[in-house]
Amino acid sequence: MTLRSLEDEVTEYSRVGREHYTGSALDWWKTFGGTYPRLCVLALHILAIQASSTSSERSFSYAGRLLPKSRASTSPLFLHDTLFVQQNDPHIKASREERRAKRRELVQRKRARMTSSRNQMSTDPSDADDETVTDLSD
Repeated sequence: MTLRSLEDEVTEYSRVGREHYTGSALDWWKTFGGTYPRLCVLALHILAIQASSTSSERSFSYAGRLLPKSRASTSPLFLHDTLFVQQNDPHIKASREERRAKRRELVQRKRARMTSSRNQMSTDPSDADDETVTDLSD
């Protein structure tokens, strides 16, 4: 078996007639995937993606609650922006919390450096007052 480039696999795959195959796409790739090993990996990754309309149904449901018939004159831009904020709110909140945590960490580091500097200054022998005073009045 010779190693072929991905381009060669695509060219050969596009020439093969698959219209008479009655099984599922997954079965086809399980049966004939050895002929196109690189394409098989890609096909199996793509076929593993579950098709779901849950996200779009959720968006339409929210839009319906946001824009009842009584508010039919609301601009499309307002509706778009409101839906965008609603769908991205968890990400926005997470980002905000990350920034706050970073700020708290910076403040704590700065306080620690200031405390460390103060401790060094108070223990530095060159800064200590000379406690021995000579009495010259006698």
